[in-house]
Amino acid sequence: MKLKSIQTLLTDTRLVLERFPWVLVSAVISTLSVIILSNQSYEAQKNLWYLSNLSMIGALGIPLFLSLKVCVESHSEDTKIAPFLSLLGFIVLIIYYLVLPEHLKGFDINRYALININTHLLVAVAPFLFLPNAANAFWQYNKALFLRFILSFIYSNTIFIGLVIAIGVTDNLFEFIKFDEKIYMHLWCAVVGIFNTWFFLGGVPKDVRVLDEDQSYPRGLKVFTQFVLIPLVLLYLGILYLYMSKIIMIWELPKGWLSSFIIGVSMFGILTLLLVHPLTDREENAWFRIYRRYFYLALFPLIILMAVAIGRRIMDYGITEQRYFVLAFTVWLFFIASKFTLKPNTNIRSIPLTLMVLIAVATWGPWNAMAVSKRSQMARLKHILVQNGVLK
Repeated sequence: MKLKSIQTLLTDTRLVLERFPWVLVSAVISTLSVIILSNQSYEAQKNLWYLSNLSMIGALGIPLFLSLKVCVESHSEDTKIAPFLSLLGFIVLIIYYLVLPEHLKGFDINRYALININTHLLVAVAPFLFLPNAANAFWQYNKALFLRFILSFIYSNTIFIGLVIAIGVTDNLFEFIKFDEKIYMHLWCAVVGIFNTWFFLGGVPKDVRVLDEDQSYPRGLKVFTQFVLIPLVLLYLGILYLYMSKIIMIWELPKGWLSSFIIGVSMFGILTLLLVHPLTDREENAWFRIYRRYFYLALFPLIILMAVAIGRRIMDYGITEQRYFVLAFTVWLFFIASKFTLKPNTNIRSIPLTLMVLIAVATWGPWNAMAVSKRSQMARLKHILVQNGVLK
């Protein structure tokens, strides 16, 4: 029996490698780059900028190649197209690597973060870009990814902690065996970068069309959402409404961190609604529909509050990248809240899809965050110089 389990494990490992070769190659490249960099001093790392950029490109390749693979599996019966899409992915990554500066600055880091977020969102929607009326399959697919991510996290941390204890015990019991302290960093990179990725890929659904017939819902997830997540969302909304009442009574501008809190609560609440989405159509869970409707209604006063706060700061100090992101999210949140309030049965795919469009606009083109911020601050500087007679 034990031999059969090992054989099954080896078979599953091989199947993951055959199905997602370039995802794993990206994980290995990123992991090895980080390990090599961790062996260098801080000054030496500055001269090895190409390794730092390579680790970033490798990390970006993981969700990118995964998205391309699941997209091909769900939309095309011809597997010959897969190599061409992989080649296209390589070309995109190489071009991005070539345009990355040697030493990343503020917007370079922000842009990379935005691209990374978008590629991860693409993993969630790629199999369903051209599949109409697949709301349940979309939810079941992302449920599988979500649960696999949690399981991967538990496995990876358990293995890492176990190996750390083994290394520590060996280091103390045997005098002739001494491990370099950097081994813990290397071990963490290997477990998180390679094992965690490999294990996660083993749970990615292959035939998403079959998932549309799956009506199962984990009872544990329902209990956790109903008795933990939703009460927390209501608690946070209550705190925000109390603070909003205080602002109205004393008539003062809200604090700067308020927008961050509203964004966090909004995303947390939307995630909670996505987790219970299949239950809203069942008769015995009518209160979930009530919660969904009133949650989006409850967001409107907070959206107005956030719009007033960010609008006032933009009028006083102009647009910066951070204010740009807050303003863009405010617009997106208003759109989502309006859409699901007027049409509660809107396909939930619209949430990640519209967020991807928003991020793409903020990342590229003439309306990206850097370009808009630069124009705003230059105009403000010119106005101040003219006002003080320094510039004519």
